[in-house]
Amino acid sequence: MKRGKPKPDLVIYLRRRFPEDVPTHALADVVAALQGILEPVSPKDQPPSVSVFDIKRGSAAYQCTISNPDVAIPRFRLVGKCIQSEHTDRVLGEVFPYISRLSEAARRIQTDVEIREGADKNGPVILRVSPDTFEQLKEYHTVAGATTIVGKVLRVGGSTEPRCMVRILNQKTAVFCTISVEQARHLATRLYETVALEGRAVWLKSTRDVLYFDVSNILPYQRTSFAEIRQKLRAAGASRWDHQKLDKEDEPLARVH
Repeated sequence: MKRGKPKPDLVIYLRRRFPEDVPTHALADVVAALQGILEPVSPKDQPPSVSVFDIKRGSAAYQCTISNPDVAIPRFRLVGKCIQSEHTDRVLGEVFPYISRLSEAARRIQTDVEIREGADKNGPVILRVSPDTFEQLKEYHTVAGATTIVGKVLRVGGSTEPRCMVRILNQKTAVFCTISVEQARHLATRLYETVALEGRAVWLKSTRDVLYFDVSNILPYQRTSFAEIRQKLRAAGASRWDHQKLDKEDEPLARVH
């Protein structure tokens, strides 16, 4: 039995461009970025899927289906509002790397990337990313500085330059870190282990989540229990307090001790 044509959930629309003007890898980056935006709200056993199945003649309007449109459409709409708003929250932090990828694709195609709800290019715009969107967001909503992070190494690699992905302690979103070839070789032996990295970070102002990290040094790190730390402190001289008489105002210290 012949399968019918699927019903589009959204359209990727590239203004003032024809399909032959759009590099295949740029369109692939747009689709990958959209899937990345959906990842935090998708079930673990059902990875997000955005599939292009038709192109409208005469313009770069790509009809797409989504694996879970009831979740995906509101998510794209929310991200679009976050981009337009001066207020930032954790949602923007989750999608920052994917907005960067969409902005880079928009630069290569030399037009805005619009996500429109419905079956054609005349549907309402729920998400728009221009070539300079990411740089504007980065300028107004982030701060940078030197710091040390601790987290689990999830991935090491990179086709053009070495990178690693680290899940920082107490942060929901994993972070991509730029590293040297030598550091990549070392971290490849530490996959799924906790490491301490020294370098320069970019934070989202509103949540203090680390968005990017440039590694300058891999620090020695070993997980230690509180009992081991207490024993080391005693060995370093804290035991000299064992027989000291405390004043009344120091009773809280006595209880801690």
